[in-house]
Amino acid sequence: MHTDTHARTHTHTHTHARARRQLCNIAAARADLGEVLRIKPGHKAAFKEIEALAALEQAMGMLDQLHEQPPESARRAIDMILEAAPDCNKAQVAEAQMDFNLRNYEQVGAVGVGVLG
Repeated sequence: MHTDTHARTHTHTHTHARARRQLCNIAAARADLGEVLRIKPGHKAAFKEIEALAALEQAMGMLDQLHEQPPESARRAIDMILEAAPDCNKAQVAEAQMDFNLRNYEQVGAVGVGVLG
């Protein structure tokens, strides 16, 4: 019974961490994964999720310097973030701002609907 409870707890916590990553909530996802590894050291999926978090964190760092990057580099950074965290509002807003600055107004509307919807 005790083992079954631990199994459910770490599975639930891992799922929660993945959801938090998809929302760009890196600190909370990292905390959840720490809890998974505390309960079940060596949890392969948790380690894989930690790698995804590290890549997301690096891409999020690039997001803060988008205005200093050429549009192609900025677009790649945003795409990397949205691939790892499709519900990341910060990346969606940055994408809409970039499209607006490039006068790609049809895309601004599409992104805006995604953020609001």
